[in-house]
Amino acid sequence: MKGYVQIAATGAALAALLWLGWTLARPMPAPATATAAVLWTSGAVAEGRRAADGVPEFALATAEAPPGVPRIPDVAGLRRRLPQLRRLEVKGDGLAEADLAATRGLEVRWQRPESPPARPVLRGLGAPRTLARGDRLAVHGVAAGLPPGGSTAVALTAPDGAVATATVTAGADGTAVFAVQSAAAAATGRFEWTLRIGADGEAATIGVAVVERERPRVLLLQASPAPEFARLQQWLADEGAPVAARIRVSAERFRFVAANGAPAEVAALDAAVFAAFDAVVSTEAAVAELPPAEAAALAGAVAQGGLGLLVVGEAAAARAESGLLPWAVPALPADAGMRLARLRLAPGLALGDAVAVGESELPELPNARTVVADPQGRILAAVRPRGAGRLGRSVMADTWRWVLAGQGETHALVWRELLAAVARPAAVARGSWDLADAAPVFAGEAVRLRWRGPAAEIPRAVNVETGADSDGVKVGVTASADGREAAAVFRPERAGWHRIGAPVADGGCDLYVYPAEALAEFRAERRREAMAARAGEAAGAAAGGPEDARGNGPWLPAALFLLAAGWLWFRERKG
Repeated sequence: MKGYVQIAATGAALAALLWLGWTLARPMPAPATATAAVLWTSGAVAEGRRAADGVPEFALATAEAPPGVPRIPDVAGLRRRLPQLRRLEVKGDGLAEADLAATRGLEVRWQRPESPPARPVLRGLGAPRTLARGDRLAVHGVAAGLPPGGSTAVALTAPDGAVATATVTAGADGTAVFAVQSAAAAATGRFEWTLRIGADGEAATIGVAVVERERPRVLLLQASPAPEFARLQQWLADEGAPVAARIRVSAERFRFVAANGAPAEVAALDAAVFAAFDAVVSTEAAVAELPPAEAAALAGAVAQGGLGLLVVGEAAAARAESGLLPWAVPALPADAGMRLARLRLAPGLALGDAVAVGESELPELPNARTVVADPQGRILAAVRPRGAGRLGRSVMADTWRWVLAGQGETHALVWRELLAAVARPAAVARGSWDLADAAPVFAGEAVRLRWRGPAAEIPRAVNVETGADSDGVKVGVTASADGREAAAVFRPERAGWHRIGAPVADGGCDLYVYPAEALAEFRAERRREAMAARAGEAAGAAAGGPEDARGNGPWLPAALFLLAAGWLWFRERKG
């Protein structure tokens, strides 16, 4: 009996050694104690470098991954599967916003893919969601997959079939920045333009809601009569905007002119007077000459009331120290001449006509946005926030000459841009919805809605008409701490037009949603930019090397090896 036991023990020892050899030779599975992992995402090349031995690999549903790599729905699921995970290497274009948020606390490693697109595609795209009737639609962006050094036409087709084109030349990397604008929109409603890169490149639909123009209420302040303000006053009146002008005609005497329901003559400028306007357009001299009480009322109306102040023309002999003139513009000599320039309006579109401008330019200031520049990048007009309002400065002093030269359209475009940049939006006074981000919205992705208006009118919920049903979808609203804004998060399930809240005229917002699969390169580039920022962040804790992915080590095979080897050694000594 004893011999049988010994034979059985010897056989068990040999079997244990065989099992040990097989265990150490095969790849280890991914234990729950793994601290490092590899995640394949869309855009990854499956033939690329594989992970080190013992490091588990996973793939998202949309990724091209090597055979045998298990699929996971999201990063949150991966972290539940590997609770000890500390380091994540991401392959491909990267993670969407929700997955990126789930990597908090991990060390994220990522390298930007180098494979260029096979055909012309859109890598960047910017366009307004709302356009005033009579304005041109301006679209800008970045095209990729172009022949290096070659010329490519970017075409923008309007709803009526009219085509506007711009030609771009690609750099060595096959990319080019483009800007193209259509003819003026002639009717109100929801319309769709088509943007195409090259003859056989990617095409994108640009959904824009065309609305009636909001005409700001404008107060003109002049230290003396000037043709620039006379022409501006006439143009505003012809546009139907409420406009009033206060013109100093002597040391103690002003002349008042009003049109389209603007307030008539007043004894002094105070908070009540400024509340009746959305923007003040003035010269430096007129601001510098304001009595202390009026200067204080103007500063308060800007900072607390949201009023916009636009100062135009050359520098004054004496500048006010009220903080309303943050741009220091040096005075030009009396014999300074004029020059011709094709003006560029934000975001960089050049107007067709070259117009006469002076030699002055604005310095760059923190938080300031350029509104008008020349082809050399010299700033001619800019705006910056001041409390609830905005301050603007323009050194274009003789725009009235443009009208005399037959360039009235350029005059109108520039002044519309200037007033839109600085004036208090009428929608803020009544409360309105818009989007917190200007980027395109895709089906299936969350979008943040923003409400601005009086604190007493913040809604508890907003109705989103999706077009799929008549009732729409109710979305809860959260107010900001200061009560000036409120926000809601909505995830559209279908492509096409949506309406946020009431009709646009009553403070609502029309939103065009792209199909989930549209603009693939644009969405991929957005993930790449987010991944580049995330990969540069410091990890919460250092991750272990590849050996850490095996867990606490093969302690069970080691124990069996010692028992089996000890038994065989004992049998050899006994024999």
